Amino acid sequence: MIVFVGIALAVLILVIVLWMLLTRKLREKYAVLWLVIAVSVLIVGLFPGLLAGALLAVSFLPVFY
Repeated sequence: MIVFVGIALAVLILVIVLWMLLTRKLREKYAVLWLVIAVSVLIVGLFPGLLAGALLAVSFLPVFY
């Protein structure tokens, strides 16, 4: 369920940023940052194992209580 929320949030961010760019309400230098964030959230939402693999690559072991 949380995966679908992440994917929906990423798509929503992409749509809003593109709309704001087209209407000139958002400058290009800020749009790049938001697009990178949205694409990152989308990739992690589609492939949640990538996040776990990245954490293991940097030797970070999460502690669950």
